This record gives sequence, structure tokens and C-alpha cells, in this order.
Amino acid sequence: MAADAFTFITRCNYCGGLTQVPTQRRFEHISCPDCGQTFIARHDIDLFDELPEQAPPRPLLKALGFWSPDGADPRKLVAPGFYGSELGSIVHYLRTAQSVMDYLGYSYCRFNCGIESQHMGAEELSDGEWAWPAGLAHYVETHHILLPEEFVATMRARQRNPACELIVMPGADTIYDLTFWSGWASSNAS
Repeated sequence: MAADAFTFITRCNYCGGLTQVPTQRRFEHISCPDCGQTFIARHDIDLFDELPEQAPPRPLLKALGFWSPDGADPRKLVAPGFYGSELGSIVHYLRTAQSVMDYLGYSYCRFNCGIESQHMGAEELSDGEWAWPAGLAHYVETHHILLPEEFVATMRARQRNPACELIVMPGADTIYDLTFWSGWASSNAS
């Protein structure tokens, strides 16, 4: 790929390899040419920047609640009444976790239920083990989507307290492992 002003370099979440990517593919799933794993292309390094000798370590968090046209779809994970009396605790946990990434634009509800975009949020949250978009609480509370039992078990083990000591350096992307979520969402889709 020829280097031009519309190209950036992203680092693979799995092997750390650097890949040159056209700007229009930012935040899309791409395949790493070194290890073959799929990850989200994030703007890590401009072509005009000096490449770092060694990237600073970043937390690897298990992702959930990230939707994609060809992958996880909240409309296929609806399970009304599944959480019963625990629903309020789950929603509270999802809403009160630490912010790890802010964006310049708001998300939107894939159910087109009429909620205003600003109520869906423009950030990603984490409990130090899992990461999710702020709007996930809306999907669970309003549309009753199902979450992985592994995540709910983490919440229970933390006694419904998402507080963590996750330190995110300003400007550093937090790395998410989408493997579990993608597989789980596919196998639990109705």
C-alpha cells in the first residue's frame, strides 16, 4: 500500500505488529497480516511520527456490547425477564464503571426506540476486566438483551461494585479482545 496523507498505522492487539491502513478503514475490523487475528483498526501512529522502539503496555480487556453489521446484533439477543430481580443491579453496574475512552459523537439505539443519542453515550466503560459502550445499560434495561454469564459472574464476584484500579494513560488506546464476545453473541443469537 502506498503511503499517503490518508494512511495511518495501527498496532495489532494480539501480536503487536504494525499495519498500514487507509484512513477510511479506521474503527473497522481488519485482519493482521502477521498473525491473522482480526482486530479493530485504531489510529495508533501517523506515518510522519517516529515509530516507537517499544509500545507502552496497555490493558487487554474482554469486550462486550459492541455491535457490528456482520456480527453481534442486539436484536438477536433479547431475553425478556431473564435477569428478574437482578436487572437493576446489572444496569447499575454497567452505568457506574470507569470511563476508559471518550468519543466525539454519540451512539444510537439499534432498536430505533426513540431514545435520544446523547442518552446512549459517547464513551466506553470498564470494570478492569471487561469493557463495554455506555449504551449497553440501555439495551439491558429497556430491550432486555442477554449478557454472557461470565460477565454477570464477574459482577457478582465484585459484589456489584465495578470500581477498579485501571489506569489509562491519556491518548493511549485501551485494547479490547473481541474474540469471546463475537463467538458468544453468534452462538446465543436467536
